[in-house]
Amino acid sequence: MYSISSHGKRCFVFGDSDAESGITNPQSSSSPVSVSCFPQDCSSLFSKFSLDLCTTCGYEFGFESLDVLDDVFLREYVSKCGYKFTDYFLLIVNDHKILFIEKIDSILTGLCSSFDFLRDLGQENIDIRLLMDRICASFSRCLCDLRSKCVDFLRADIIPKIIKSIFDSDLVCVISDRMVSYSEREQLFLYFVASLEKLIMIKAMKYWRYFCSENKYVLSLIPSVDYSNPLARAYVFDGTSVPNVNHPAAFTNRFGVCISFVAADEIDRMIFSFIIKCDDVLRKVIRYKCLYIYNYSDSTDSDLRKLYDSVIDKFKLLIEEEFNKKIIEDKIDNILNDFLNKLILWDNNKVVSANRTLLFKKITEYMLDLLINKSTCGARSIIGDFREGRLSFINRFSRDWRSRWGVKLHPEDSHKISFIRSKYYCKVRKFIRDKFCEMIKKEYKFLDGTVISMVDWDKISKNLLPIAQEEVKLFVIMEHQELMVFLSNVRVFDDSSVFDGSSYGTRDATVEEKDKIFRFSTELISTKNKELFIRVWKNITEEGLFESKSKRLSLNWRSKWGVRLYPEDNYEILSIRRRFEAKFARIIRNKFSAMLKEGYKFSDDTIIDFVCWDKISDNLFPVAQEMVKNLVDRECLELSRFLLNVRILGKNNIFDGSCLISRNATVEERDRIFRGSVAYIHKRNKELFGKIWNSLISEAEDNNTKQIDHFDGLLKSDSDDNCVDSMPASSVNDDVPLSASAPTIDDEASLAVSLQSLGKVDSVINTWGLNIHPVDCRFILSIRKKFSNKVRNHLIELFSSMLENRAVLPSGRVLGSCSWASISSELSQVAIKSTESIVENQYVELGKFLSKARVVDVDKSDSSSCVVRVVTDDEKRSLMVRARKLVDKRLSDSFRFSWMYVVCRNSADTLDDYEGDCQNENLINVNGGSVIVLRYSDNIDILNTRKKYTNEIKSVAYDKFKEMMSSRYKFDDGTVIGKIGWHVASKKILPIINDEVKNIFENERIELGNILSVASVVVSDGTHRSITSEERSIVLRNVMKRVYISSKVLYRRVWNIVIELPEFEDLGEWESGGSGINLRLVDDDAIFSVRRRFSSLIGGVVRDKFIAMLNNKYKFDDGSSIGAFAWFRMSKKLLPIVKHEVSGIIKNEREELEKVISLSRVVVDRKADRELTDVEKNVVLEKVMSLVYSSSKVLFKRIWIRVINSL
Repeated sequence: MYSISSHGKRCFVFGDSDAESGITNPQSSSSPVSVSCFPQDCSSLFSKFSLDLCTTCGYEFGFESLDVLDDVFLREYVSKCGYKFTDYFLLIVNDHKILFIEKIDSILTGLCSSFDFLRDLGQENIDIRLLMDRICASFSRCLCDLRSKCVDFLRADIIPKIIKSIFDSDLVCVISDRMVSYSEREQLFLYFVASLEKLIMIKAMKYWRYFCSENKYVLSLIPSVDYSNPLARAYVFDGTSVPNVNHPAAFTNRFGVCISFVAADEIDRMIFSFIIKCDDVLRKVIRYKCLYIYNYSDSTDSDLRKLYDSVIDKFKLLIEEEFNKKIIEDKIDNILNDFLNKLILWDNNKVVSANRTLLFKKITEYMLDLLINKSTCGARSIIGDFREGRLSFINRFSRDWRSRWGVKLHPEDSHKISFIRSKYYCKVRKFIRDKFCEMIKKEYKFLDGTVISMVDWDKISKNLLPIAQEEVKLFVIMEHQELMVFLSNVRVFDDSSVFDGSSYGTRDATVEEKDKIFRFSTELISTKNKELFIRVWKNITEEGLFESKSKRLSLNWRSKWGVRLYPEDNYEILSIRRRFEAKFARIIRNKFSAMLKEGYKFSDDTIIDFVCWDKISDNLFPVAQEMVKNLVDRECLELSRFLLNVRILGKNNIFDGSCLISRNATVEERDRIFRGSVAYIHKRNKELFGKIWNSLISEAEDNNTKQIDHFDGLLKSDSDDNCVDSMPASSVNDDVPLSASAPTIDDEASLAVSLQSLGKVDSVINTWGLNIHPVDCRFILSIRKKFSNKVRNHLIELFSSMLENRAVLPSGRVLGSCSWASISSELSQVAIKSTESIVENQYVELGKFLSKARVVDVDKSDSSSCVVRVVTDDEKRSLMVRARKLVDKRLSDSFRFSWMYVVCRNSADTLDDYEGDCQNENLINVNGGSVIVLRYSDNIDILNTRKKYTNEIKSVAYDKFKEMMSSRYKFDDGTVIGKIGWHVASKKILPIINDEVKNIFENERIELGNILSVASVVVSDGTHRSITSEERSIVLRNVMKRVYISSKVLYRRVWNIVIELPEFEDLGEWESGGSGINLRLVDDDAIFSVRRRFSSLIGGVVRDKFIAMLNNKYKFDDGSSIGAFAWFRMSKKLLPIVKHEVSGIIKNEREELEKVISLSRVVVDRKADRELTDVEKNVVLEKVMSLVYSSSKVLFKRIWIRVINSL
């Protein structure tokens, strides 16, 4: 701050002293606050605390004490109003205040510049009063500019956070034992924001008072002039006036009136909630309209174009009608009017009443305009999507047709040609298969005297191919004739943009085009037949399959069962499946329909509703599984009985339809088939339940959709159809009985069954201490899975909320994205308490089921059979004890995995990767073990600084990448930028972007250094001490290291965002200026993925090798021993060893890279690519492998350094 006296006393002269001795600010007069028009439920406390405070905002000078600078400044307001706020809420509010104070402090430092002109004063005589007036004018102008910046920050950054904190918290009024009402929350908001706004002037005047204090001597020379208010004095001096402040910062102008930001936010919430509901209905109407045209119109594109053009005029009428109907149905007028009656309106420093009828009209007009704009744009977007989808479909297939036929064939005609080919292909396949089998059975002899045998096709094709071609000659002639007849009327089109997919834009093919299509088709028939002969012969020689009684039932029994099952037995298994599947479907469909009709209530008190299977399966699947439980037993029993006599084909024999070359299955083979079948049953049932449910939902939507048509009458109303199948009325709200709607098994009489019906005894025995029936075990698992999902979803929501709000743990630690181990002791207790109700419900449901569970008792006298019975009461109690232990054991895993998921998602959803646990931000090891722990406030300052500069870096990187892509930036080596993976692009782009942001890094380093210069270190006893210079350097180096690391991650994510922008959709890959081979982006990513995977494998092997060598004190061939020495001393000895160790991995990597590269394609230009030649494949492979070798050496060095540092 400048001192006037520094210019010397002799340089001042005294002017006349006839000016006013007391100056008042002409802007400061204000009318008293009027509360006569204030809503009736507003308390006098609010009038005193909030309205008075709001009235004195602006450029008023109230030098009375304001406790907003204290950490507990709200406590007086809370106690006088009779509220009870949690310490956490007060802490969050205080954080908002601290953030605001820090920001305005940085802004108001600009007031110092108002005294800068004093530097230019010479030693000439100066009129002191004139000089002071100039200072007042300069200070006032600067203050007006800076105050507006402070208010802008308050409105843009602080007010949204305050609103969220106030309305998301549970605030209680102790006096009347109730939750704090909306009006009271709004009053609290106004008091808080008005306090912060007034704080701006309080802070600003500290600068002025300090200036006056520093220049007491000079001011004492002119005692007749009052300089306590520089704004008033500036107005007298040169007419400098402060801007007119129409309303406090807590208010905003909306709908022609001045309302609080809280009220504006609430009105917006109501508006957008209502608009979304209306827009959903209107979208369904326009989508249904498009579907109707798409499916039934003869001129699809033309009708969609007409519909698109008519949206503005005709659709607007439908929007207004739907809007008015929804206003009445949702009682928006009552809701909005009730809210407007509680509204606080501001006008000229007082609360006023307003014409709320007029205000309601303005709001509804705004809602309607918003809905019209949103729905019109949405309708056009939907219509445009249908048109583009149609045209892209046509364009995609037209490209295929051109490449196949040489012309753009009509899709229906192309399909017809394919159908003719498919029809004769099936006939030829069956015929030639029978022919080959007959030749093998009769030991056919060829003309050269050799006898047919089951050898490779290459060895027999010379003799067998002519016979096969001659045998199918008649089929080929018939196919040619049918094709010629069809081609007489074949249609083509020339312009895909004109062709609408039906008839518009087509023409008859010319004679030349028909001849071209025919010639290509005949060549294709010949080629496909040869391929078919090879495939059929290979199938016979490998599998030994024949037709059995004209039924070829399965072609891959070996892959399905692991054995070659007798065809008729395989058919019988499939028959059992189909028979029971029909029963399952009928029972489940009737059950689901009844549940929907009667509004079934699940155990968690949720009501069944028409939602997709994924959302309801956790509750519905156990009900369905219980319904078919006994039917599953029946199917397993029937299957096990059949498997007692199942037959297997011989390994090297050819089955000819008799039983001579088959044998009975062994016990192991029967068990393998049975266990595979049971697993299939449960998988099939789960899929079947979902299909039936989705089918019912689809039928309900189709039959109950009200098809509104206000355009041209295309849509017809038909809403009287029933949405579900009819079935006898029955209550479904009771617990599902064990035998409901399914064949029953008498539980009282123990059922002796074959052990094979249950699989091996070992698979029945489990952690329950009893041989619970395998089907019941699966049911228990489904219950546990359902509740496990509920626990996981609940914890994810809880942890996300705590992380977002930076919750304070019982120890006082602020929650951040840290490891589970560091917070598990505290967070586990929170999670246990939060999931108590879910876990108890799980115990209840498990108890209900376990009371009906079945136990398998093995007959000691006959280990091949067993008895199934219901669990006893004692066994049930034992099972419940085990169930509780099992659930409790799994809970800790759920806590850990949920936390890991939230932290990972939080890192993926934000580009601010560095924002982790602030407590861990600067836990820096020093001098071999000691740790630096900074104060919480210092950590927060560091994180806020990093966040600020990361946003700057992100913005610069985004703009730079976008500029480079738009201009097709050319690198020094001639390579032109394009869409390619960051792992490839980074080598060339990193130097450029680092050069762009180096000044930002330097500014960040300086600011972080300033923060650390005044930081404090937490000592073991909880006290603080100043940080030393050495510690400051260590922490700064550590933080900047993290900054550089996180910036690379930031660049990668920004790059991925930029290359996916719609404006670069047609941009090609990188274009090499030399002889480089440009692969597609997807191919580069595939190669990089392989390299990364194998690099991880190599790293693990090498690390283990180094550790083992160090632990065993490995001796080299020259007699020297390994030690923790620098890499340059050890590399010559270690490299041959580790190279040999990973040679097998690198060999496998080369093979896999070779496969990936063989499928890669070279980019020709922006819209075309081609296959690699053999030479190019070798070039790419060798280049990639050279990178593998070089990067491996770097990896070895890095691993060695990490290993020896960890010792």
